[in-house]
Amino acid sequence: MKDMVRYEIEKFWNDNLLDDIKDEHGIEIKLLIKFYQEKYKIKMADGKELINESKMVLNRTWELLNVGKWMNVPVERKQVYAIATYLQILGLLESSKNYDDDDDDDRKVLEKCLEITDLGILLGLPFGTISLTSIADILSNALNKGKKRKREEEEEEGQEVEKSEISIKENFRESFDDNDSIIIDSIECPSLEYFYNNYMIKNTPVKLTGCMNHWPALKLWKDFGYIVGKAGCRTVPVEIGKHYAHDTYSQKLMKISEFVEEYINNPSKSAIGYLAQHQLFDQVPELKKDIIIPDYCALTLKPDVDENSETEINAWFGPNATISPLHNDPKNNLLCQVVGTKKLILFSQSDTQFLYPHPSSILFNTSRVDVENPDFNSFPEFKKVKTKMTCLLKPGEMIYIPPKYWHHVRSLENSFSVSFWWE
Repeated sequence: MKDMVRYEIEKFWNDNLLDDIKDEHGIEIKLLIKFYQEKYKIKMADGKELINESKMVLNRTWELLNVGKWMNVPVERKQVYAIATYLQILGLLESSKNYDDDDDDDRKVLEKCLEITDLGILLGLPFGTISLTSIADILSNALNKGKKRKREEEEEEGQEVEKSEISIKENFRESFDDNDSIIIDSIECPSLEYFYNNYMIKNTPVKLTGCMNHWPALKLWKDFGYIVGKAGCRTVPVEIGKHYAHDTYSQKLMKISEFVEEYINNPSKSAIGYLAQHQLFDQVPELKKDIIIPDYCALTLKPDVDENSETEINAWFGPNATISPLHNDPKNNLLCQVVGTKKLILFSQSDTQFLYPHPSSILFNTSRVDVENPDFNSFPEFKKVKTKMTCLLKPGEMIYIPPKYWHHVRSLENSFSVSFWWE
């Protein structure tokens, strides 16, 4: 099995890769590629040496990736990180002798390779023929086959097999008091023309029902064990704390199985964990099969938008009481509720002057007001808002949020949402 996994991953290598490396990529990656081609491939160096050489490049690139704002990091640095990640994986697979996916020690090697690959996906960018997403699929499939075989053997031996099913713990409030707000419109599966003319053009939020009935996710994701089965071994960034603008906020990388166990199945009273605004479906294409991009995402108010521009899809997965503080986004947004219920509070852009946006260049699109418990002494102008709207979003429903429309989101129970952003 080891040879098969390594053989599949080695297919992504191209001996002409060095020809595409530019000066902007740096001398370190050129030397690493030469080491791989001129020493490792002809057996003058082993897997451990390849691990050490690639780790030096990864460590140096990690430092460079963390200088300044992420959006300003050169593409070449991210590509270097992906290439070095790929070579480290090959080194790890070669250095683990007598590989057998039934063996716990060797399984840990596969899991380590997948963890490194996920970090490469999060921080790197594809280069040439190297696709870390495809490599992650190969590793994940190998791990899942090993799990399945072990389960079948345990069943044959009469052992009790541990169930992966994880129940959704309900903690749901059906109603909420917002006497000073308007409940937004709700309409069942409007035509594209009606949606465009009555909501997009008018810059008006609306709840849409009956538009997700064909999503497999509506049934499959009710069991979080299904998600763990498909993506439990994948590493993702988890937000820790009340919300991203709060003093308690931090972030850590963890496996989805660990996240579900720690923050959903056994939630902490002191800290909340949230897999928020993460492009999970690019990382785990298997889950993307369970959702469908709404047809409304093909509509635009900008005639000069590139026809090939892609819709950005993000996952929002967490326990009861996760919060996205009042903020606005620059693009059209369809927030689709798959599991659990969320409460939204919205304000038009015309109320911006009363919402006290952060002066920070990083949080400029986020309000300093806690809209659920406003401090009118610190933010007296907030009393003057005129466009407050509320929405209770249940499974199978989606809400259209126009660009720059302020919105606050709270989960009322364990929840999984999918957002679609487009120009």
